[in-house]
Amino acid sequence: MIGYGIAYSVSPILSTPLAVGRVFLGGAVAAPCIGLLIGMISRKFAALGQPGRVAIALADLYLATWLFVLATGIARLLGEYSGFAHQIAYRALVVDPAIGALLGLTYTGYVLVLWPLSYANHLVVARAWTVSNAMRG
Repeated sequence: MIGYGIAYSVSPILSTPLAVGRVFLGGAVAAPCIGLLIGMISRKFAALGQPGRVAIALADLYLATWLFVLATGIARLLGEYSGFAHQIAYRALVVDPAIGALLGLTYTGYVLVLWPLSYANHLVVARAWTVSNAMRG
């Protein structure tokens, strides 16, 4: 829901909710897998010191955003472009996701809101893994 809200806020003026959903469909479909990947990365989060946790939370936020925009680009490429022209594919799969992740988070200021959420999410996942491992062992 947070991703959709951000997507809606950066969409062109007068975009309908359905149009925004259609544009970011690939990212929405990939979101559960992205969440699982970031969750796997954050298992050992609690064992890190404070500076390490802050850095990992920020790096994972950018990684997850890049993967979301990449999945969006792949879906748009498959859905909107009939030919796989080299230039279009390169832009959809490399340039747009990188620019979208870096500038989309940083320039818009969303990183200031999402970074603490990323940190909190990593703590929750790491604690759940720690409890799970303690119960097994």
